[in-house]
Amino acid sequence: MLLLKNDPLWSDLKSDVLKIDGLLEEANQKTLTGFIEFEFPDFCTAILLDSGKILHCIEIKNETASLISKSEILQYLKEMKADVGLYRLKREILLLTSRIITSDPVYENMSTQYVDARKLLLTLETEKFSGIVDIQTEHGECYVVLENGFPTYCVCRRENTVVNHAECLEEFLTLPEETMVVNVYRTSEKAGVTTRLKEAAREILGEHVTRVEEMLDASGKSKEELLKTVEEVERFTYLFLDKKKARTLSQRLEEIVEEVI
Repeated sequence: MLLLKNDPLWSDLKSDVLKIDGLLEEANQKTLTGFIEFEFPDFCTAILLDSGKILHCIEIKNETASLISKSEILQYLKEMKADVGLYRLKREILLLTSRIITSDPVYENMSTQYVDARKLLLTLETEKFSGIVDIQTEHGECYVVLENGFPTYCVCRRENTVVNHAECLEEFLTLPEETMVVNVYRTSEKAGVTTRLKEAAREILGEHVTRVEEMLDASGKSKEELLKTVEEVERFTYLFLDKKKARTLSQRLEEIVEEVI
């Protein structure tokens, strides 16, 4: 996971003395791209921010990341204390991290003792695969984004150094380390559901409505959670924005959820 902490704004803050909504508002005002991390005793959570807006909320347990909602993070903070850090991150790395989280695993933890990484990449090219190949070693990792089989972006991390240029994969594959672990993630249709919902809301309402977008960002990503959020958006729109557009908006958002999930 490329949640790098080499560009902190704050770190080692205590959650019991912070106002998280105030922290998010400051990040929004500064149009910060990066993440807020909450380190709990046995796991951590993070809010990914793209120009100050919530992109995803995630939970990381046993090195496995999954999507959760902002409300779940706030509930954790009510139940236990956490160390909090706010970090800048390059946008392309943030979006790569987001794409990994929202992709579907195809192969996980394959050892290069049994699988040739170069041959695997050639096979994925032949299959016109779209997704991400993650190659890990004891000292770093390399991520290759494939679109219809062709590599479009590559970023490698060695210790605390990150490089993202065309030659980084070749340099990584020629390292004299005996064993690497390979993971392959296929781009999921669910990945862009929140973006599509927000675009539809702007189109129907004729403007950017911060509260509606916040509700969509905070939603869980299962079908049931998204449909529940759509009901809440309809109710909010009816009460505070436009009674006539409320049902039209709700129907369009429901159609997107049904189409994607």
